[in-house]
Amino acid sequence: MDTSVTISPQDSFFIEHCRREKRFASRSAVIRRAIRLLRESVLEEERAAAASVAAGESWDADSPGFLVDSPGFIAGDGSGAPPA
Repeated sequence: MDTSVTISPQDSFFIEHCRREKRFASRSAVIRRAIRLLRESVLEEERAAAASVAAGESWDADSPGFLVDSPGFIAGDGSGAPPA
């Protein structure tokens, strides 16, 4: 799937720098890697929040309210409420 995004010149330079220095095949590969790392980070945060709720701690109202548990899958309503 093709998607168009607008990024700053600094971000464009950084993506190209990463492509060259880390020997990615393309700028798209750099961005896919960044998204994968972000997905993993969000999943880790959501799992920690869910574990806190399960342990009886209060849910963080600033949480984005979604879980990312497989590539390409994001579920939730964005309300900050814990998943059912």
